[in-house]
Amino acid sequence: MNAIGLDTHAYVKRMTATGMAEAQAEVVTALIREAQQISTSDLATKADLAQATTVLRTEIAQVTTELRAEIAQTTADLRAEIAQSTVDLRAEIAQVSTDLRAEITQTRSNLRDQIAATNTRITTEMAETRASVKVEIAEAKADILKWMVGMIFGAVLINAGVVLGGMLGLAKLLQP
Repeated sequence: MNAIGLDTHAYVKRMTATGMAEAQAEVVTALIREAQQISTSDLATKADLAQATTVLRTEIAQVTTELRAEIAQTTADLRAEIAQSTVDLRAEIAQVSTDLRAEITQTRSNLRDQIAATNTRITTEMAETRASVKVEIAEAKADILKWMVGMIFGAVLINAGVVLGGMLGLAKLLQP
């Protein structure tokens, strides 16, 4: 880098004009020149800034490209995971649906079997009750028939006794 121009001879003249020794004025001027060179060597030029800007822009573009690629890859990975999760969930839902249908079918079958068994038991109990009622009715009929026959026979006997008694009484009356 080029140093800013310093007119050392003019500085030495000015310092000696104020009463400073020429040797001292030359040392001070040399020190100023060294300090100027040290401090200006650290300064960036427009070319340095342009080069740094280009490097930074290149690095930023590269990082941007890498980030976009990573984002695209992450997005693709997430979409693949979501798609797989969707497939898995659909499979699980289908399996649960199949299991529930099988359970419903089995429950229906069990209920039909229980209803059939209950119907059979009720039919059997009704038949037994009907037979028992028929027997009781038959026994009641027999009892009623016995009583009726007994009553008829008793009535016939009583009537026969009355008629016979009336005939005997009439015969005694008619006897001379």
